[in-house]
Amino acid sequence: MSALTVRAEPGSISPGRIPETLATLPESLRLTDDHADIIAVLGDAGWSHRALSGIRSGARGVMVVNPCIEEVRELRTEANAASVPVVLDTSWVHNPAVAAVSEQLRRIANTGALVESTVTLDAEMTDETAILAQLVLIRATVGAVRRVDFWESDEHGYRAFGHLESATDIAVSAIRTNAYPPSARLRVVGRDELAELSVPAPSTATSALAVSANTEEQAVHPTPFESAHRSAWRRLHSVTTTGVPVADLSSFAEDAVTARRILSRSGSSETS
Repeated sequence: MSALTVRAEPGSISPGRIPETLATLPESLRLTDDHADIIAVLGDAGWSHRALSGIRSGARGVMVVNPCIEEVRELRTEANAASVPVVLDTSWVHNPAVAAVSEQLRRIANTGALVESTVTLDAEMTDETAILAQLVLIRATVGAVRRVDFWESDEHGYRAFGHLESATDIAVSAIRTNAYPPSARLRVVGRDELAELSVPAPSTATSALAVSANTEEQAVHPTPFESAHRSAWRRLHSVTTTGVPVADLSSFAEDAVTARRILSRSGSSETS
């Protein structure tokens, strides 16, 4: 296995728990203050320009921690031209259970089921970062959100109703509290079967919970013990060393458009 060096922006260290995460992958990745194979940037304002600067300086891979909404066309173009993978470390999508159960969730969703997505947020997480992370998770499990018919938000969280690209109905909500670590739950309820995935905070290695039920039985499915942050770094190491292309920026651009439309309604109840 090829060991790669990582240089992290100071602001990206804590949200991404980079030192702790990389310490669990000592044969793959190691931190350095010098020129590095991979750069990690915090996803606050200007992250796309800083990531682009890193690519122009010779970075072989880029990790973005909790990206906010930004235009990524130029970054995507140059990253593709240079064959530099850009991985977006949002809160829940890299939990390995997501990939493990997405096929089942999507299959049930495509039968005309109702999809419910609920996340728990801490007080520091903005609606923008939260809805983006939630849209990314929904896309990875049941398909992209294409239309939102209702949006309501207040200090306690937000609620929305809309449709997936498959025309499946979806209910989206968030609850803001410091009493419980940030987590996500996605449930798909069909006429004769349902499936549910509960994903813990991205920094914990507590396994996700995946259950399913139909008219004859209920089952709890095994899921890997690995934090979403660690899984994201393993993925970036893999695609950087193998050259396998990633589509994070393309999907992000589409989800950012949806997030902008949703957030433009913030502070009021609205239907369209």
